Amino acid sequence: MIKDLLENRNSIERANIKSEEISKLDLKGKFDKGGYEIEITSPIKKIDGGIEFYARAWKNGKPVGFGKDGTTETERFRIFNPVIEVPDGTKREIEATLPDGKKTKHLIDNFKEDLPNSLKRELAHIIKIAGREDTEIILGSIGHTTSTFYPDAGTGSTTVDGKVMQDGGANTWATIIAAAGNVAADTAATDYIPLIYPSATTDRWVDLSRGIFTFNTAVINTDEISSAIFSLYGADKTDAGSTGFSVNIYSAAPASNNVLVAGDYDSLGTTAYSDTNIAYADLSLAGYNDWAFNATGKSAINKTGITPIGVRNNFDVTATPPNWGGSDQYSAFIPYMADNGSNKPKLVVVHAPSTSIKKVAGVAYASIKKISGVAIASVKKVASVA
Repeated sequence: MIKDLLENRNSIERANIKSEEISKLDLKGKFDKGGYEIEITSPIKKIDGGIEFYARAWKNGKPVGFGKDGTTETERFRIFNPVIEVPDGTKREIEATLPDGKKTKHLIDNFKEDLPNSLKRELAHIIKIAGREDTEIILGSIGHTTSTFYPDAGTGSTTVDGKVMQDGGANTWATIIAAAGNVAADTAATDYIPLIYPSATTDRWVDLSRGIFTFNTAVINTDEISSAIFSLYGADKTDAGSTGFSVNIYSAAPASNNVLVAGDYDSLGTTAYSDTNIAYADLSLAGYNDWAFNATGKSAINKTGITPIGVRNNFDVTATPPNWGGSDQYSAFIPYMADNGSNKPKLVVVHAPSTSIKKVAGVAYASIKKISGVAIASVKKVASVA
């Protein structure tokens, strides 16, 4: 079992061990997954901290497009710190202690090691969120890169994920959202992000949580980013307080990239990275919830380092008190975290080298780049001439 090889290893070593084992798989060929027909067209290659391969896909018999304008037929996929497990069809009950000392329980998936199906499962979701079904494909075209990133499990590694929280007392909404924070947790399999917990006093709150997720996106380097999607897989949710809350993504500035502290609570911004607030009713427990980045979000991705992403509820951001609901009538979304076996948080970024059009004797040509030693031009139209 690969899991045995990962014991007592740091995050870089674990990522490279998983990548080395996955690169030994022969998965060239077609398969059906997640409503797509997918063909991996190249061997899986190990790269630093991850894997790389080429693939194309079809939905209902029609090609799926990739790249900036969705016209690319075959895309290069890179997956860093890849997942190696899938749900095994069973569930287990886990227990959490609420701010008032009460215990709450919910069911989460159990997982098993399965490298081929884990890769196929993840690839199907990546294609779903990064591919295009409404474009004309240029047959034979080869894309540049769709990169997928996951946070590291635990703390003290390169990246981290978890919740930061203000806990205790009977606070007005204005007080609790402006607090400095006094709790941080970054090693749970699932967590309450966000959590709105009312106190026993009318229109007062005892608990508010926010999420922070960091991703090592340094490999993007000088490439131009055309799209990015952040995803959380739901394990459970509740809105006993009848708040009707929604969830979106924002900036975050934790003191460290690889461990969270209570003081990170007040480091989150209020300008949304996505134009889509996902409402409570629409938060899925049967798959990933996806937030597509807007221009602000894309510009905030650190191409040469660590990209932090914050998660907040709408009442937190707008400073509007939610429905109080009564003592212990809390509201929360509970996603799977990086310390879980699978269903991990992920960031998918579509990027490519910038192409500068130049002229030779009055004729436009495209800058030539190489992929695996083969020159590939990113051709665009100039004066209606390709």
